Amino acid sequence: MKPIIPGLYTFTGLIAGRVYLIEDPDGLTLIDASIPPSAPKILKQIEDVGRNPTDVKRILLTHAHPDHHGNLPMLKQATGAEIIASEIEKPVIEGKKMIDRPDPSTLKGISRFIRMPDTILPAVKVDRIIKDGDMIETMDGLQAVFTPIVCFGHGNLIVKNANHALRDFAQKIL
Repeated sequence: MKPIIPGLYTFTGLIAGRVYLIEDPDGLTLIDASIPPSAPKILKQIEDVGRNPTDVKRILLTHAHPDHHGNLPMLKQATGAEIIASEIEKPVIEGKKMIDRPDPSTLKGISRFIRMPDTILPAVKVDRIIKDGDMIETMDGLQAVFTPIVCFGHGNLIVKNANHALRDFAQKIL
């Protein structure tokens, strides 16, 4: 795990997807979950910094694509954390709906000819729904801002109660 700034880390050695860890007084928050088989690496890196998987209190998904959701079942089982996601992504995360794909006629270039397979993700119960503008109780306040670019329920996080440098950094990476 690599520190970004005090209290904010990124995991290293993952095959795909970015996963972040936030340290708060009440425990840890994971942002996203990468793809299998990265869960053991994530759990080991948490332990390598002297924490336990059960210190993870929240797992926040920015959206329900395999590179953000793939390890969610194992991480939920290992941590017991609350799963937080948007209402639009909830049925996908819970395995009740396939991942939304754009209409090929709306795509440009080679993307028009590449059809992603129908995908239903392994079901994990979403414990808490966030809406556009909601505040999440980590880093003294992360605000959910929906940006339906990657998928309809995609969200970004903006640090509301932090110094200017951290706010600029978070807006660039999250």
